[in-house]
Amino acid sequence: MKYTVALMILGYIMVFSGLLVALSGVEYKICVASIEVPAEFSGRVYPISTHLKPQLIVSKEDFQVSLNERYEEKFTVDNTFFYPTINIVGKTSDENYRGFIVIANASNIDQVFVFYELKPSEKNSGKVLNISIAPLLSIDPGEYVLALQFNTSAFIDRIWIKGLTEASVPIPEVVFIATDHQVETFDYLCGIKYTNALIGVGISASGLSLTAISIALIIIEVRSARKPKFKKR
Repeated sequence: MKYTVALMILGYIMVFSGLLVALSGVEYKICVASIEVPAEFSGRVYPISTHLKPQLIVSKEDFQVSLNERYEEKFTVDNTFFYPTINIVGKTSDENYRGFIVIANASNIDQVFVFYELKPSEKNSGKVLNISIAPLLSIDPGEYVLALQFNTSAFIDRIWIKGLTEASVPIPEVVFIATDHQVETFDYLCGIKYTNALIGVGISASGLSLTAISIALIIIEVRSARKPKFKKR
């Protein structure tokens, strides 16, 4: 009987010991790594922008306009031009001249965009022509015709139309160079070990088995002790 009790006590001890080992048996593996982080950069950033640049739309020099003759010049606009300026330099045969300048749609003359009357003024007195006007805010891409007419003959030294068009700045390559570095370290979980936990579970299972066996033996011994003994006659 006493051996059975000792076996049961040993089973209990193994159960509790196995539980303690299992609870403390999970091991976490911590690893340490380091990286170099740039602490400072050097470089230059150029803003991307567009700007307006002047460009000639029409340029015609040294030509004669006869009396009441309509001079026409067709031209093509490929880009949108802002604030187009018309400049006429020359002279007429009569200081009391009258005339006009027209800009119209080349495919539809009735669609007039500019009509400006030419006549002497304080700025343009006598036979000299030196006229500069800016009649439009913008002129869009398309086919146009420039018409010029006087009630007298005139010699034109120069007539041109100049406007502002958008020009984009080429996108430069932006380069940053790391001039200094600093080392950063950090810990991270890189593994879990269950060996001790499995050993603890095995010990507890063995302890439970011993306990069950010892209890079974005790029950058998108790039942054997309670059986009545009969004497032979």
